Amino acid sequence: MIETYEAFVSRLMNRIAEEFSEETSFSRRSILKNNNRKLDSIILCRTGFELCPTIYPEFYYQQYCEGMDFETIFARIIEGIRREVSVEELGLKSISDFAKVREKITFRLINAKKNEELLKDVCYLPYLDLAIVFSCVVSIREEETASFLIRREHLLMWDTTVEELMNLAKENTPRLFPAICKGIREVLGEAYPDSVPEFLDELEERMYVLTNSHKLHGAGCILYRHILKDMGEKLGYDLYLIPSSIHEILIVPAFEDIDASGFKDMIRQGNAETILPEEYLSDHAYIYRRKSNKLTAIA
Repeated sequence: MIETYEAFVSRLMNRIAEEFSEETSFSRRSILKNNNRKLDSIILCRTGFELCPTIYPEFYYQQYCEGMDFETIFARIIEGIRREVSVEELGLKSISDFAKVREKITFRLINAKKNEELLKDVCYLPYLDLAIVFSCVVSIREEETASFLIRREHLLMWDTTVEELMNLAKENTPRLFPAICKGIREVLGEAYPDSVPEFLDELEERMYVLTNSHKLHGAGCILYRHILKDMGEKLGYDLYLIPSSIHEILIVPAFEDIDASGFKDMIRQGNAETILPEEYLSDHAYIYRRKSNKLTAIA
């Protein structure tokens, strides 16, 4: 018999407490995530560690309801907690020391309107209908990264400005998360090697996917220096940018036979059917014009 969500969370917290004994204290609260989504969370504070791992039990309860046994889930959670690296091990002896975090400050793009509540608390710069927010990268591994959003309290603690964060992020983000741009057929071929539709042969030179090396918050790559300028010059056209999600942007050369009015319906359908609510970026396309070197929204 499948236990209730609250019973599952209670059992999970009891087992974690047994595993770490007196080393760990718990707090449970609702955390505001991207696009105003609030998630139930369990926060673990461990003796000797400045960063506290956060577990989102709803994700694991879904796996439990789908048939994964509790012990397997618990083992994965414990492995993740133990894999967390302490601030000291990362060379960030104290996050209060701005000199220790300067090279780890990065940016990402989120929708401004859907994140009005979040933006009251975090550092950001407006950008079109979006917002540039900042994060501090704690660790980067091939299979995952760990980071935290930079909030106004960090700005005061570090005695710095949002503009300084942006200057640092412009240097750090492309270095830590290099941009990757591939044709749509190559991308889908990697994901579905045995079932790529033949019509994509015709789209190979007409649609590209821009993301970063970790495919995480890759939409922010459009902020990298010269990336749109270089691509526009290489292709010889202005560029349409179609927001697939916060993780990637589709780029279409502005060929004369393309009707940009159809992008809105395509974007809205994709947002409704193919991405999670927290991955939403925007409902409309953008155009990069080579002559002015500017990006603007398409109404």
